[in-house]
Formats: sequence, C-alpha cells, structure tokens
Amino acid sequence: MCEPNQAALCIVQDGVASHECHNPPVTSNAKRVVNWALTRVTGKHHLDHQFVRDSSLQMLLGGNFQRDTGELVTFAFPESVMHAIQTLMLVVESDEESSSSSQSS
Repeated sequence: MCEPNQAALCIVQDGVASHECHNPPVTSNAKRVVNWALTRVTGKHHLDHQFVRDSSLQMLLGGNFQRDTGELVTFAFPESVMHAIQTLMLVVESDEESSSSSQSS
C-alpha cells in the first residue's frame, strides 16, 4: 500500500498484477510534475519541459491507461500531482482560447 503522498500504480500484464508506489518530484513546476506522471503511467520518458497535450491531461485524470506493450495501468495520484494537472489544464485552455481568438481576428 502506498503512502498518501505517493502515486499508486497497478500494472496488469498477461493476467499478472504488480503494484508500484512512486514519490512525485517536489517542485512548483506543474509541467515537470505532469511529465513525471506521464513517464510513470505510459512507461515512456517525458522530458521535464515537454509540451503536454490536453488529451494527456484528460488521460491522467481518468485513472487508467493501456501501454503499447499491452500492459493495463490503473493509477491514483496524490493531491500535489492532481493540482499540477489541474494547473496545466488551465494553461492549455487559456492557450487554446488565445490561438482561437487570434485566428478569428
């Protein structure tokens, strides 16, 4: 069982479940935290400064993901990670609104 401040992942491959607990980075940089979470969930490295798509943020809020390898990952994040996801969602929405209004001008 994971601590309340850790990310909890359950990974099922070929009917066999494994459980992981991860300590999120301690930083106020929301993009770094979200890319850390994406790395843990997807199994693919995400750079700290990498652009995060809205679809990736939605997936992180959904609590499950199927990797290219077929592994099914179910996960739960602590409040610090959820706050970072929500912060980035506001930034992405703001960027989308800005680009929409500049295109219609």
